[in-house]
Amino acid sequence: ARVAALLRQADEGTLTAEGPVSAELAALYAEMARVGAARPGPEPAAAAKERELLALLETAAAPEDRERLMALLRSSAAEPGAMERAYEVYALLDALADADPDDPRVDEAAGLLADCLPPGVAAELAADHEVSEQAQGGFVNVLFSDFAPAQAAAVRGAMRLLTDRARSDRARSGGARSGDAR
Repeated sequence: ARVAALLRQADEGTLTAEGPVSAELAALYAEMARVGAARPGPEPAAAAKERELLALLETAAAPEDRERLMALLRSSAAEPGAMERAYEVYALLDALADADPDDPRVDEAAGLLADCLPPGVAAELAADHEVSEQAQGGFVNVLFSDFAPAQAAAVRGAMRLLTDRARSDRARSGGARSGDAR
């Protein structure tokens, strides 16, 4: 069944350069292609990088993590205008390719990237980021090494913003509960 699906995708011209992916990820890629084609100029390199990363995560993740990733992607992509906002961030990240990490656009890109995600997705990613920051795992290091310094600073900044927001939300909700328990 999988080979038949791959052959069908190849015949339809929908088999991506990133490799064979699930039907859900292929649908996300199709939406990315639709939005990207509607924008002037070439597709931002950051969009292609994200597709590669998603394909790698989908391939390497444990089944329960893969299911969680797909649920996050569905949730994020379902937000009205989400893909259009993502392409704005991709373009800004591309513009940072030759910039210094202290370029003021880094903070702008971090804020826009963090704002692209619906609250539930942001909280999930923030929790994962907290674990990744504590573990300082090889995957995180490899991920950031693939970015130019200013781009990596923007992504790290977005993750810090998401983590701070999630902590703040937990403190607000947990603070009310701890006050009630006393």
